Amino acid sequence: MFTKDVPWYKTMSFKAQGILGMMLAVVVVTIVYVLDTTGNSMVRDSTNQRVEAQVETVAQSLGQLSNSVGTIALSLANSLSLEDTDAEIEKQLASMFRNPNIRDMVASGGFWPEPYLYKADAVKSSVFIAINDDGSYHRINDYNKVDATPYQLSEWYAPARYARDKVYWSRAYIDPYTNEPMVTCTVPMFREKQFVGAVTIDVKLERLQAFLTRSGEKLGGYMLMFDRGGAMMSFPEAKYSDDPSLTPLPSVKEIAASEPDFAELALVISQATQGERLLRQNDQNVMELAKAMVASSPEIDLGYAVSVASDLMPNLSVFKSTERLFIHKLETDPILDETTLVFGRTLPDTNWTLVGALPERLLLVEATKLKNDLFFAMALVAVVLMCITYVSIHFQIVRPMAKVRNALIQQKGDAPFSPIDYPEKDELGMLVSEFNQLSSNLVETRERAIGAARAKQLFLANISHEIRTPMNGILGAASLMQDEPMSGKQAEYLSVIAHSSRGLMSLINNILDFSKIESNHLKLEEAPFDLEKLGRYVRDLMLPTINDKPQLAFEFSYQDACPRRFLGDAHRIEQVMLNLVSNALKFTENGVVSLSISMQQEIGGYTGVCIRVKDTGVGIPPEKHQVIFDEFQQADASTTRKFGGSGLGLAITKQLIDLMSGTIGVDSKLGRGTEFEVFLPLQIEKNGCDAKGKEILKQHNGAFRGKHCLLVEDNAINLMIAEKMLAKFGFTVDKATDGVAAVDKARIQGYDIIFMDIQMPMMDGLEATRQIRSTNNFNQYTPIVAMTANVLKDDIWRCISNGMQGHIGKPLRENDIYVACAKVLSAEIEV
Repeated sequence: MFTKDVPWYKTMSFKAQGILGMMLAVVVVTIVYVLDTTGNSMVRDSTNQRVEAQVETVAQSLGQLSNSVGTIALSLANSLSLEDTDAEIEKQLASMFRNPNIRDMVASGGFWPEPYLYKADAVKSSVFIAINDDGSYHRINDYNKVDATPYQLSEWYAPARYARDKVYWSRAYIDPYTNEPMVTCTVPMFREKQFVGAVTIDVKLERLQAFLTRSGEKLGGYMLMFDRGGAMMSFPEAKYSDDPSLTPLPSVKEIAASEPDFAELALVISQATQGERLLRQNDQNVMELAKAMVASSPEIDLGYAVSVASDLMPNLSVFKSTERLFIHKLETDPILDETTLVFGRTLPDTNWTLVGALPERLLLVEATKLKNDLFFAMALVAVVLMCITYVSIHFQIVRPMAKVRNALIQQKGDAPFSPIDYPEKDELGMLVSEFNQLSSNLVETRERAIGAARAKQLFLANISHEIRTPMNGILGAASLMQDEPMSGKQAEYLSVIAHSSRGLMSLINNILDFSKIESNHLKLEEAPFDLEKLGRYVRDLMLPTINDKPQLAFEFSYQDACPRRFLGDAHRIEQVMLNLVSNALKFTENGVVSLSISMQQEIGGYTGVCIRVKDTGVGIPPEKHQVIFDEFQQADASTTRKFGGSGLGLAITKQLIDLMSGTIGVDSKLGRGTEFEVFLPLQIEKNGCDAKGKEILKQHNGAFRGKHCLLVEDNAINLMIAEKMLAKFGFTVDKATDGVAAVDKARIQGYDIIFMDIQMPMMDGLEATRQIRSTNNFNQYTPIVAMTANVLKDDIWRCISNGMQGHIGKPLRENDIYVACAKVLSAEIEV
């Protein structure tokens, strides 16, 4: 609307479009750049790295295990002595083998001295023990028999002579006594630089096989492991594990010869593991050490000896044991029978080769996931750009609007209006300028309206009070004159004066009551009274007013079951009945006007009193049913001339009923009469009440027996009073003294109903209600009733809007508690 007044390049729409256009351009450029610079190769490489990292994790776990075994073997080598007895050595061996880090892996182990050193007359004098499943051990002496091959010539023993302060891991083998696949960890023993023997620990390959099987399943493929000689230390769950043509622990070459499908994988493994050996053969020191090992044991060939010598004399500049051996793609994997990517790594110290295989289809899944991650990254970039856009819009648009809004908030209250300061000349600036002008006009109009309302209220209050004084004189004089002798004509005139004065006095009283209600000066009393007598008094008072309407009858009825004695403001209840009855008599020329009082019951219990005034008069049009309760309003303008009246009677009646927490309704048909129904939640008087009242009060006792409630109240006296009232109704009461405690109890205990105070320390009742409603607990849908001194309409609305189902005002009254409970528990209470 301000386009003509603001240059197009300064409009907010242009600013917003420019910012969004920049954001869109940056997002498009970013996405194109990322896609062009990464591509599928980056995604594939990243996928390979992630899978390789999983294989490396398995390799590290195996390395930690071998390191634990080697550390314990070194500890034994340092602690055992040639002077120890067999029993002492057995004890130390058994103690070390029970170490929790390795006990599930160890099968056996022993102390193996050089000839004649441990026992001067014995070439073979080892102490070898086997660990039983229950943790006990037994000694095996077969290696010391005369006809046994000297253990000093064994492959697992001979290299130890050259492995000072190092751990040597043997080939994998089948144990001749247990027929189980094993591998031996050997540590040399030196005393004063002289080799005196070795300590061994035999590790079960069955445990390693189980670990690798689980790891392969987690990876989605399988895992193999080979020793330094190329012998397979673990089989996957495949056909090769049951092939009778293969030895129990076949080598890579043997498997390739037996199974042609395995040839490609065998070649890759052999090339990777033999590469360093070929390089080290040119090292003179390595070759001399390898030849010495070959000479010391008939079980070691030169190739294997070179591999061992390379471990004992490492050249880190050529090869690092933790480096990746290979990554190779097999078009047809011999085990999985599908395209597979194979990863190879060597384990530190042991020189074992770990092979992990993963189907390419799973890699494609990983690649797809990475692509999704890439798109997520792009989305994140977009979010960042949106945030930048938001910040820009905030400073360009939102912040100025917030400044204007804050200025508007400061205008609230009694402070005088001051124009909003916004110097920019955009649409918002034009709007603010128009608002300032309109607000100035409205402030002037408001001040005039407030002054007029104040003057009207003051006038009504003053004039009603001022008129009462002369009216009392007129009524008093008329009353005195009626006692004096006079002619019939004079008596008639005097009766007219008295009747008119009483009508004027009633109008003055209405004006005064209306003024008091508007200024919140009208206070209700709470005193015992007899409702039936009050109704009869209204009837007796109004009967003489229809003497000039012979075709009109006025009836009064009081329900037999209804109690007589109540607590309340009898004068205001009388005023309500008089206003309704006088209206009915005024607008009814013939027929019947009836005043009836009865008890209202809901869910089988007393809830209040119902007052009905019914007539057969002119009736009220449906569109006027709500208007008649407004001040200075009647159903039709013609009634002012025909029947008279100020239009205040029903307005005051409605306001009085609202003050007494009651309701009023109207049912009328034009030309057929009207019925007003008033409901008042009056309390039955306990002391001195009639038999019917006592019977009704007794009905309330135990009405909710078996129900479990939570009472939340921080005031100790109010807590005690409320607890006694609830217990009287039959409730089992659980108590909480603040909102935090109430929320905690609601999480662990189910209740039929919760009574919640509003103003409490730590957490108020509204917040406690919101937390109970927002979390999944026993009482998420339990009825919650406010029990508070906050009784204004806004307070009641706040309670209901925050998740409560009812409201009970303080001071507490038993009937209010009963009515509220009956409503919210209506589905559970028997009628």
